[in-house]
Amino acid sequence: MSTIRIAAGSPEDDRGSSLPDDDDANAQSDALFVSWIGRGVHFSLAQALLVPAALPWSWSTMLFMVPASTTDAAESFTQPAAQLVGVLLATLGVAMMASGIRDIGSNFSFFPEPKPAEEHSLSTVGIMGVVRHPQYAGTLAFCWGVALVTGASPTRMLACMATTIALWLNADLDEDRLIKERYGRAADEYLERVPSMVPRDACALIRAMLRLS
Repeated sequence: MSTIRIAAGSPEDDRGSSLPDDDDANAQSDALFVSWIGRGVHFSLAQALLVPAALPWSWSTMLFMVPASTTDAAESFTQPAAQLVGVLLATLGVAMMASGIRDIGSNFSFFPEPKPAEEHSLSTVGIMGVVRHPQYAGTLAFCWGVALVTGASPTRMLACMATTIALWLNADLDEDRLIKERYGRAADEYLERVPSMVPRDACALIRAMLRLS
C-alpha cells in the first residue's frame, strides 16, 4: 500500500496526492515494463527463435539434440560465386552490428523500450546517420550470408525469410513508433532522412563503419 503524505499545517482530511520518490520511480519502471511487454516482446521472442533457425544448425539440432552433421547432410551444394557473396554479406553483417553498438554507445539496449528521456538521446551519428537499425540490418546480412556460404536447405531459407520479416516489422512498426513518441519533430526529420536498414549510399556506409567521416 502506498504511503500518503499529509501537508504540514493542514487538517488531516486535506491529504496530498503525491507519492514518495521511491514509489514514483517504481511506478514509472513498472509502466515502462508493461509498455515493453505490450509493444515489442512478441517480436523479440520471434527473433530469438528465428535467428538460430536461419544459421547452419537446424531446429532438430536444437530441439532434439541431433548432431549437426546429420541434419546438415541434406543441404544443397553452394556454387563458389554464391559462397563469395555469402562471405561478403556475413562480414558486412558483423561489421554493421559492431559499428552500431559502438556508435549508439550508452544508449544501446537489447530491449525496444528506450531509457527515460533524461538518460537517453536520439543517436544520429556514425552508422546511425546511414541506417536507423544497424543491428537488425547486420543480423539479416549475416544470416543470409551464412546461408549462401553453407548451402542452406529450403527450411533454412524459409527461416531466413521469416527472420527478415520479423526484424523489419519490429523496426518499422514498433521501434520507429517509440522513437516518434519519445522525440517528436526531431524523430520525424530523422525517420525521413535516414532509411531503416538498406543504406542509400554504400560509400557512406563504409565510411561510417571505418569512421572515415
